[in-house]
Amino acid sequence: MIGYLKGIARCGGIIVTGDGVGYVVHCVNTHVDDEPVEVLVTTIVREDAITLFGFADRAEQMFFDALRAVQGVGPQTALNLLRDVGPAGIAAAVLSNNSVALKKAAGVGAASAVKIMATIKLPKIELPDMSDVTSVMTEVAATLELLGFDSEAARGAVREANSAGLVGEQALLSGALTLLRAAA
Repeated sequence: MIGYLKGIARCGGIIVTGDGVGYVVHCVNTHVDDEPVEVLVTTIVREDAITLFGFADRAEQMFFDALRAVQGVGPQTALNLLRDVGPAGIAAAVLSNNSVALKKAAGVGAASAVKIMATIKLPKIELPDMSDVTSVMTEVAATLELLGFDSEAARGAVREANSAGLVGEQALLSGALTLLRAAA
């Protein structure tokens, strides 16, 4: 079983080790050719293939395993979730009951997102502090108020943008501005 690889990235998905052996590794992030690479590896053995999945850190690998434990979530869907939403985004979505955030990943529909949220066992790692999400939302609402928007309308637009799956200051601000302009 392969658990770790160190080498040079080639052809967008091959890691060539120091002894000249190249392994095809499906990673969350693509690597630039000739870039040094170190990845933790999950090896999946099936009747017709042995497939390697690479992760930058233990958190990514633990979330991959937790997602695959959900019935109906295969390795490619788990990889898509990690690439498109990220471990912190998945944890935030589950903790805030926000299925829309999970649907951003390729191959994840409404039913899959709800199933993931209902059955995933979040890994025991440091999860995002939900007070940070609230703090960012408060800051974005304050920024909108400084721009001249009504405080209640600003807070409502920020909440609606967050419910639509937007996280992070820039995304929330952009989404809330769009909502406020549409309402005007």
